Amino acid sequence: MKSCTRTMKVLLVGAGRMGQRYITALTELDWPVDLLVVDSRPDSRARAQAAVAESGTSSCRKKIRYSSGLADVQDAYDLAIVATNSTQRSDIVREVRYRAEVECWVLEKVLAQTEQGLTEIDDLLAEWGDRAWVNINKRMQPWLREAVARFSLDTSVQVEISGPRWGMTCNGIHFLDLVSYALGQEVMEAEVTKPLTWFPSNRQGYWESFGELGFRLSRGATVNMSSSQVDVPFQMRIMGDKKECEIDLWEAQVKCSDGSSSAFSAKGHTDIVMEFIREIWTTRTCSLPSVKEAVALHQKFIRPLVVSWGAYAGIEDESDLYAPVT
Repeated sequence: MKSCTRTMKVLLVGAGRMGQRYITALTELDWPVDLLVVDSRPDSRARAQAAVAESGTSSCRKKIRYSSGLADVQDAYDLAIVATNSTQRSDIVREVRYRAEVECWVLEKVLAQTEQGLTEIDDLLAEWGDRAWVNINKRMQPWLREAVARFSLDTSVQVEISGPRWGMTCNGIHFLDLVSYALGQEVMEAEVTKPLTWFPSNRQGYWESFGELGFRLSRGATVNMSSSQVDVPFQMRIMGDKKECEIDLWEAQVKCSDGSSSAFSAKGHTDIVMEFIREIWTTRTCSLPSVKEAVALHQKFIRPLVVSWGAYAGIEDESDLYAPVT
């Protein structure tokens, strides 16, 4: 592990809810950090400063500066984190790449709202290869990953994820990556299996939906996601050749048809952020999916959303199609 004698230089673009989790994690790491936080919104910068004042810090020095724009990005960084909304992602990556030297990248999901936007991000970060990742992190919950991996050798696997208003069109990609990774199967096809009902999300200008999405994986496994307007358990059900497991996603409990039952302590968001930043700083590797892997996954995930939103919003020109998710 790096000692307190070497400083990690970090750029964070976006000081909203996710950005503040990064700031909290960075202040608690056990080595010096020189952090530049960029956000055009004064209220977001003020909340980020307040969060720093309230959080504990490690014994190693932390230097945090705040800026309203990318004009102040003129340095070399060990890590650049882009935690903005999806509409801005590719433009910000392009400008940061132009202005600064960056060793490693972490981007938030959803990466982009169109397949063209996804391709742009893939192209912009292609030269970084395995030094650019996306924060799709359910695979970093060992208890959840191992519960799904129990079915990796089965010839027939069905996965159902259901819950009330759980942000399926935003958060579903976490679970799709988890299942694909744990089973060792690539996502091949995606479709809307029950018409999506769109409604404004908590984030202004973005939308969420009720309904169902279906996915087929490379060795025949299927994943069905549903989001309901009524109160139902938030759970994952996995059915294999001869066994079945039910996972309570709120309580982190796994019950299986063989009579086994286990409760786990799920990692918090800040703990996961600290974990993968530590990996990046100490090994230049990361347990998150690479940008290339994440773009391929996003392309499958976002395609049915684009079609559904286009029909809902009455968009006739194909070049104008997008999915209003972040």
